Amino acid sequence: RHQFSLRIDEFSPSLNLDCFEHRPVCLDVTDTQSPSLPTYGQLEKFDDFFGRVDYACNHDEQYGDEWLDVAVENEDGTPFSQDSVVALNYQAFVSEFVSSRCFRLRIDLSNVRGI
Repeated sequence: RHQFSLRIDEFSPSLNLDCFEHRPVCLDVTDTQSPSLPTYGQLEKFDDFFGRVDYACNHDEQYGDEWLDVAVENEDGTPFSQDSVVALNYQAFVSEFVSSRCFRLRIDLSNVRGI
């Protein structure tokens, strides 16, 4: 299944059909019991895309190859605040979206005649 987005690119000018791979994720960030902490692997995808922290250097020795599947922990050992849990879950959600496949069909509007 895919999610579609139809848009007009005013700069080229073209009609674009973006087709994203459907990644069904249900996340209720208003429920304090619902969002569990994401894994280091999910956050590493986010950071790889946006060029931020390298988690591998901190966790390879502690967890070996399985550290990507471990839920994130606060560096000082204290639990994350609810706002931090929500922010971390949004980052994990974004990482799943940006790493999904995207297909694009571009129709140059100079080739379209009439309606």
